[in-house]
Amino acid sequence: VKCSFKAIPFKSSLSFEYLIKEIKKIASQVEHPMKTQAKTILKKIANIPELENEITALTIIDKHKSLVKHLMAFVMNPMDDNTVLSSVNAPFYPKSFHCTNLFANTFGGESRNIELAKDLDQDNMFLAIIYQAFLIIMTRFYSFDFDASIPFIFKLTEANNSEKYYKMLINSDYADVKVHGKLKKLSKQGLKSLFNRSDDLDYWNEQIPLHKFEFKGFLHFTYIDVTHEYVVSQLKSDLLNKNTIITQDGFDRIQDKVRTLIGVPDLQFGLATFSEFDSILNKQVIWKSIIPQSELKCGEYVGTLYEKAYRSKDIVLTDDLRKLKKNKAINLFLARGIQSHAVVPLVLDKEIVGMMEFGAKKPGQLNMFQIKRLHELYPVFAVALQRSKEELTNRIRAIIQKE
Repeated sequence: VKCSFKAIPFKSSLSFEYLIKEIKKIASQVEHPMKTQAKTILKKIANIPELENEITALTIIDKHKSLVKHLMAFVMNPMDDNTVLSSVNAPFYPKSFHCTNLFANTFGGESRNIELAKDLDQDNMFLAIIYQAFLIIMTRFYSFDFDASIPFIFKLTEANNSEKYYKMLINSDYADVKVHGKLKKLSKQGLKSLFNRSDDLDYWNEQIPLHKFEFKGFLHFTYIDVTHEYVVSQLKSDLLNKNTIITQDGFDRIQDKVRTLIGVPDLQFGLATFSEFDSILNKQVIWKSIIPQSELKCGEYVGTLYEKAYRSKDIVLTDDLRKLKKNKAINLFLARGIQSHAVVPLVLDKEIVGMMEFGAKKPGQLNMFQIKRLHELYPVFAVALQRSKEELTNRIRAIIQKE
């Protein structure tokens, strides 16, 4: 993203002015369900003028914490305190001055890290602020009717390295945007040009100079968990690349995403492709199982969970490997600390082209609901395995012909 800004180029200030105006409207409506609460809060605010003016320090918020909480009840339903991820911030200020319990419990704490999901070399959060400022200005001054949300997904990393992804929705109804000086008019073609150059914020600033604008009020944010949708989309993109599975870096990326979808941060993941079950150790071209190929001979697969899944063409889930009759495969799993396991046959055109497996350290840590979170991806994995196998086969043939 081309962006020459080193600091936020516009003025921003916290104010309850526009919320108070809305509360006054509520107090004047005969049948509004919050009329009584509106009148009560207005009487209290009348004695505290510093809440009606521009708030220059968050210490003022702390000083009137209880009253601010009642004010925010007109923005955020108190009944949603433990069910909705929501916060209110001074315009483009990173720290919220009020939030739901769920937001505080989810995003709070030093052990958690939130960042933009897409890796960029620049300051991700700073870019998000600049984008959001432009989008709000577009809706206010250029009558551009669209969802003015930051076009990024946020990634939350827990202390145990588990990941969650969130889409952020913004409500700017309680913020005002003022322009100082003359505003440049933009034609339909000019607006189109902006969005065609969405990665050039310097060009945007030439057309809409941010230093001319001032934001006053506060912004209301709501976060929606889109972990499943986002990770599935990313996995599909990874699997479109025929080299992803056959490289260690690519396989590691897939494993990390599978761990997120299954919900087990230290999950062990395996993937293998073959033509016929009886020849898997002789003719395989991709073999990234949990148990290395060198530790399990061909004949030792007979009677195992793998053969059962192959014969049935169905998922085989084991809650506790310790309770099964021991064989070499079971012993190797237990030696690696794996106590629950699932193996999934990957079928393409009614033929098994490979298998996928999951291993977890605790008994019962895997269940069928978790395994089926990837249900829509099994055909994609099957196609990816087949394509990767063909790619490797072609490479081998080319080497043979050359030599």
